[in-house]
Amino acid sequence: MKGAWCLATSYKNATVGFLKGLYGQRWGIECGFRDTKDPRYGHFVSSMGGKLVRTIGMVRAKAKIGLRNLTYNMQRFTFLEGARGRAA
Repeated sequence: MKGAWCLATSYKNATVGFLKGLYGQRWGIECGFRDTKDPRYGHFVSSMGGKLVRTIGMVRAKAKIGLRNLTYNMQRFTFLEGARGRAA
């Protein structure tokens, strides 16, 4: 958003940077709740081990992310094909 923002606070000597940091942390938490509660996307996030990749080395991390993407796409394809079959 390019427009001006107005944030209300009870901090008397808070700087703009401090308030932006707090708001950023809050927004990250809200997005996490949204992802957990969403019936479609949240299921895929929780079933594939979350958003964090733990591994040693970038090559392994890229391979793990690639396999997660492939798994997600296969699950999504299966879901959509099943929905199309039920609609026909």
